[in-house]
Amino acid sequence: MQDSKPSYQQPGYPTEMIQPQQSSSEDSVDIKRLFFRILGSWPIISISMVIGLVIALFIYRYATRIYEVNATVMVDSDQKGSMESLMSAVGYYNPRLEFENEVVILKSRTLTERTLQSLSFEISYYSEGKIKSSEIYPNPGWRLEYDSLHTQVYGQYIVKQKDAGYEIELPEAYNPDEDKKEVIFVKENEWFLSPIAKFRISPTSYDPPQDVSEIKVNWTSKQNLIDSYYDQLTVEPTSEGSAAINISMKGAVGDKIKDYVNQLISEYQNFNLESKNQTTENALNFITKELSGLQDSLEIVEGILKTFQSENQAINLSSKGVQLFTQIFDLDAKISELKSQERYLNYITKKNNELELTEALLSPMGIQGLEEVISMAIRDLNLLIQERSRLSYGQLESNPRIRLLDQQILKLRQNLKTNISSVLNQLSYQIQVLEDKRHKVESEVSELPKTEIELIRIKRRYEILENLYLFLMQKKAETAIVLAGNTPDSRVVDSATVDKDPVSPNPKRTFTIAIVISLFIPIGFIVITDLLDTKIRSKEDVESITNMPIVAMIGHSDRSTNLIVAEFPKSSIAESFRALRSNISFLAGEKKIQTMLFTSSIGGEGKTFISINMASILAASGKKTVLVGLDLRKPKIYNDFKLSNDFGVSTVLAGQMECKDAIQKTSMLDNLYILSAGPIPPNPSELILSERFDEMHEILKQDFEYIIFDTPPVGLVADTFELIKKVDYSFYVIRQGYTDKQLLSFINDRYENKSVQNIAITINDFTISKSYGYGYGYGYGYGYGYGYGYGYGYGSAYYGEDDKESGKKGRGFRSRG
Repeated sequence: MQDSKPSYQQPGYPTEMIQPQQSSSEDSVDIKRLFFRILGSWPIISISMVIGLVIALFIYRYATRIYEVNATVMVDSDQKGSMESLMSAVGYYNPRLEFENEVVILKSRTLTERTLQSLSFEISYYSEGKIKSSEIYPNPGWRLEYDSLHTQVYGQYIVKQKDAGYEIELPEAYNPDEDKKEVIFVKENEWFLSPIAKFRISPTSYDPPQDVSEIKVNWTSKQNLIDSYYDQLTVEPTSEGSAAINISMKGAVGDKIKDYVNQLISEYQNFNLESKNQTTENALNFITKELSGLQDSLEIVEGILKTFQSENQAINLSSKGVQLFTQIFDLDAKISELKSQERYLNYITKKNNELELTEALLSPMGIQGLEEVISMAIRDLNLLIQERSRLSYGQLESNPRIRLLDQQILKLRQNLKTNISSVLNQLSYQIQVLEDKRHKVESEVSELPKTEIELIRIKRRYEILENLYLFLMQKKAETAIVLAGNTPDSRVVDSATVDKDPVSPNPKRTFTIAIVISLFIPIGFIVITDLLDTKIRSKEDVESITNMPIVAMIGHSDRSTNLIVAEFPKSSIAESFRALRSNISFLAGEKKIQTMLFTSSIGGEGKTFISINMASILAASGKKTVLVGLDLRKPKIYNDFKLSNDFGVSTVLAGQMECKDAIQKTSMLDNLYILSAGPIPPNPSELILSERFDEMHEILKQDFEYIIFDTPPVGLVADTFELIKKVDYSFYVIRQGYTDKQLLSFINDRYENKSVQNIAITINDFTISKSYGYGYGYGYGYGYGYGYGYGYGYGSAYYGEDDKESGKKGRGFRSRG
């Protein structure tokens, strides 16, 4: 074969026979072929889109509508100035801290539980539709009430309203051992009592839904209800740096979610107020307890004073007695005030020394004269303890912010302890000085008459208790006013409202997703199958693997015979073989091609079919041609011509008869002769490689103008490689959609290393459909091989008289060659 690679053009055909140039990468993706394959699959893609849109329409029509509820709460930052200043001072305050703390509280499981405890959401009512059920909120004109102190069975109750009451189908849990559910009948407001349930049905003011004869009542435990609502809440700032918080929640029943969000905000504010009132309530309780004891002491002293004055007729004091009494009273008042501070600081010290300090200290608001450093330290410590209590609501103790707060509280407690110790020492010294002064005054009092001395002592006790009682009464009133004036650190800007349009299903998103998926599934399948496909699909696939020339592309045939040229000489398949016959002269150049060999990689690729029709087309042109069956292991060509296989190549090579005697003439074509394979020999390889084969070959050259060898596949039998060296030209048959690319690489390796020469490729069973709509075909033709073949025929450039039905679906038939 010459090194030049000429191109071939047959008139009347849409395809050029071009010498291929091998691709740089056999595994590269052919984008053009993939595009045409996708384009050629438009009916499937269209059907997929229609199905997807129908499913999307069904989903949109019958999917449960989900609505979003929104509310806005403003956190009042001006009420938190002291806390923020303190946190800034210790290096902990973060501008986002307040918001994050409020988020923790709003999304806590404890607040969820408090909210659901005040709502009757554990019982919900549903009406059953044709496809889906819908919840009726708040109730269908009656409600199921239960005794929370009694054991209850959760599950689904089916209630049917009757004229005299209600028929109720109980859950399986009532009788788990029986197949049939228990049905009971109860009257309105009549309690149903059993060991595992106690409930009744009571009417409400709501109008019952029309045309609903059966209501399904879902009874859920509180714990399961808390779990279902816990993660549904969304809390976000309305804008960056804003103190306003947006609370949103989604659900199928807008009014129900609206009630939940409003109740959640109410419980959140109640919790905030409870935490804020804790310190004031502690102070009020302390003052109330002190007043109770003082009132009893004051009544006793008052009784003693009246009795003493009555018995001794001593109503007024002398001027000196009044002076001494006033001095003693002033000293006792100062001593009492200092001791009050001392008792308070001792109480604070005791509370401060407790290992677990989880409640606020008593506020210093009722204690006069306490040093400012102590008062500020206690107030700051209370703020930290209050903040820790809020932050730990629904959080683990290992939370980093809680641990950091604990460190700050511990530091403040240590500083407070040091300051209190110093102040207590000062108070002790001041009390001692005042008591010394009082002792001097008392010594002067001792010089007064005995009766006057006793009267001064009683009046002093009475005045001290009375003044202290009045002082505490005043502080109690002030504390009560402070408690009554406390408000939550948040206010509702917008109450919960339900969006008019549902957030789900979204029609645009639903149909967009449907279209994308409808396109993705068929196109993805096409792409994946193309990437995983290892078969020869087009002429370009061949060109990307080998440099061997392509001399013909034989189309698909739905005929049930191999003798296409003989029986249908004007068909497009016959025309394609005439093109192959013409191309032989181009392949030969100056050298005449007399002997030709047709082979393939494996069985079923159509080498026998092409051998028969190539021999037929040569004979039809007036050339004396012999078709030799060299597949001694699977002889078959004799069957198509209805000839005998009792003798043939095997008998000639075995020396049992002469070559000329073994040749049989066909009845269909005058110039076509058949030398069948003959009986299957035990040693086919030895016979083909023997000297007798060369002798037979020479005899055939003398008697015939063309000799066509139909050989076994090269991938299965090694004999063929030896035969290729003995013929003028060989044709390697590959079948579209059947031959594996790796098999073509097998023969190409031998072509590249020059061990096989004078060989060209014939593509068999070629159709546009199997090439993904990419490439061209030569009409019809079917590659007969070792198995079965199925396909679809498409129109060609030439229609003969026997091709009236071309373009119809191929029938498929058993191959015999």
